[in-house]
Amino acid sequence: MAASPCPGRCRPLPLQLLTETGASCLRVTRTFAAWGDGQGGQTVKRVLQMLAAAIIASGATGCTSISYYAQSLQGHTQIMAARKNIAKLIRDPSTPEALRAKLTSASAIRRFATDELALPENNSYRSYVDIHRDAVTWAVFAAPQFSLAPRTWCFPVFGCVPYRGYFSRKSATENAVELQRQGWTSMSRASPPIPRLAGRVTRY
Repeated sequence: MAASPCPGRCRPLPLQLLTETGASCLRVTRTFAAWGDGQGGQTVKRVLQMLAAAIIASGATGCTSISYYAQSLQGHTQIMAARKNIAKLIRDPSTPEALRAKLTSASAIRRFATDELALPENNSYRSYVDIHRDAVTWAVFAAPQFSLAPRTWCFPVFGCVPYRGYFSRKSATENAVELQRQGWTSMSRASPPIPRLAGRVTRY
């Protein structure tokens, strides 16, 4: 059985604070949902609503800081807002030739998967984002000293995972250092990019 993400430290928030937190997060939900309508349609809106719901749920347990969810919201929205249609980039004369070649290859692979492998014809891998950094996210892992059993973190909606993801290398490193200060063996590493392009082809 996975260890609790915060054994012995989960206490309900005071009702007043919980009410204030919930009201604030509901405002965040409405704001980002409205923003999603103009920036990426139903997919963006759905993801943002799920993340905002997770923020509200975290306030109910007091186990996960709202700041962690805030950076997740910010990271997701920044990538989604920066998406560009691959077909348009290929046709755009200002697109660098090296990037155009990679996007053309990605489109050809996608077409092969649909035509020859009977994979679904949907909106996956039709957009591109230049993230201007080496990795999309960084993951923090931790385990008790002299143990191979990973610590797990549980999140409303998404379930439990043996890591915490960050869109900032600095935030990931700071979290790993804090876990070490608490007595955990921890490390942070860049999440492997799939696929490898100058930026990232997104599935959204």
